[in-house]
Amino acid sequence: MARTLGVTVYATASTEEKCSVARRLGAASALLYDNGGFADRIRTLTDGQGVDVVFDSLGKATLRDSLRAARTRGLIVNYGNVSGSVKDLDPYELGEAGSLFLTRPRLADHMADAATVQRRADEVSAVPRLCRPRLARTRPRPGRNNPVAPPAPKTGHRPAWRRPAA
Repeated sequence: MARTLGVTVYATASTEEKCSVARRLGAASALLYDNGGFADRIRTLTDGQGVDVVFDSLGKATLRDSLRAARTRGLIVNYGNVSGSVKDLDPYELGEAGSLFLTRPRLADHMADAATVQRRADEVSAVPRLCRPRLARTRPRPGRNNPVAPPAPKTGHRPAWRRPAA
C-alpha cells in the first residue's frame, strides 16, 4: 500500500527468506537487521539523509539502529517489543540523533470509540485497490465448518483488511 502511494519502502527482517517476501511485496530494499548495520545501509541508500519514518516492532534489538536510520527531525514509531523493552533510552539521545520524534502508540488509544473505529474503517474501505488482503494464516471461527490446512510459514506480515460491502 505504501509503495502505491509513492513511498519508498526499506524493510528489515531476521532472515533472507523474510527479506525476499518483503521485496516481493514491493520493498525497494530489504536488509537483515541482526548484523547491526542496517542503519548505515539505509543511510547509504538515501544519500546520507535517512528515512522520514521508521516503524520498529522489535524494540531493544533494533531501536537504536532505528534512531540512526531516521533523517533529521524524523519519526520513529515503536509499536512492539518482541526483543524486549528499551528501558534505558535517554531523551537526550533523540536530540543528538537529529531532533527525532519517538512515539509508542497503543491501538486502544486510536480506536477508543465506535465512531473512531467506523471512520477508520471507512477510510480503509475507500481505497480497496490499495488494501488487498495478503493472509499468511487464518484462524478457525467457532461454530463454523472450517477446512483444515497446513500452517503457513511465519513471515511476520499482518493482513490488511477491508469491511465487507453492506
